[in-house]
Amino acid sequence: ISTVYFFPYITFSGKYGFTIRPSLWLSENKWNFTGDYRILNYPQYTWGPGTNTEKGAKTAIETDYIRFYQSAVVGITPAWALGLGYMLDHHYNIKEEVVTEGGHLDDYYDDLPTNTTSSGVSFPIVYNTRVNPINPQKGTYFLFNYRVNTTWLGSDDNSQSVYVDGRKYFSFS
Repeated sequence: ISTVYFFPYITFSGKYGFTIRPSLWLSENKWNFTGDYRILNYPQYTWGPGTNTEKGAKTAIETDYIRFYQSAVVGITPAWALGLGYMLDHHYNIKEEVVTEGGHLDDYYDDLPTNTTSSGVSFPIVYNTRVNPINPQKGTYFLFNYRVNTTWLGSDDNSQSVYVDGRKYFSFS
């Protein structure tokens, strides 16, 4: 039941990149190795943080992006699995193009960074009762992933995050 997805793309608005998302299962589906690898050029508009920015006060941000996520989980029961992973998000060549008055990033930064890095370990817990994860007809999938970014692994700052993904599949006859 292993899969590898490959998504190359280019848009008319100047975005381009590719994503590879493998999910490799070892013998008897006891171990699962998942990844998310991306290289992107992703220009987009932003209005700054918060909700007090005027609608027309937008800024164009140009950035290149590398993502490297890799984790391994091992089944401890037929439905439960625990794992360990590494996650890297690196934005570089960050440039701001001022489009309108107000709402610019220099309002929030003393010195706008040209690159940022988040790097850390993750601790996934998975509950999966799907018979087939590629085409599930019924079952439940739940992922809880705790991430710890640390400067000793290359992060700009220490931080933590939690990612939760829950799904319930129903069969329609």
